[in-house]
Amino acid sequence: MCERAARELQGFPGLRVTVEHDDLDYLIPRTVLNFTDAWTGLSRNEVSDAMGEGRPRIRLYDIFDPWELAIDPLNLTDEELDIVIFRLRKVLGSS
Repeated sequence: MCERAARELQGFPGLRVTVEHDDLDYLIPRTVLNFTDAWTGLSRNEVSDAMGEGRPRIRLYDIFDPWELAIDPLNLTDEELDIVIFRLRKVLGSS
């Protein structure tokens, strides 16, 4: 799931997308969105807020880095992941 999300979210200039294992919970990978200095779109917090305000509400994993958000696939179905990816692509491309 993480690899698919990373593949489908590639291509936004200034956004680096990787699959990483959390230092605290290494068994569960996450798709990490890193908003680099070259990113000119919405801020990390604006992206997070936009995802939380839509229907359904989607909360992204805040990994204590002011430049990163992540998709945690632990409780997602394939269909729900499709919704997360679709909404993220829409929000990331809206600026």
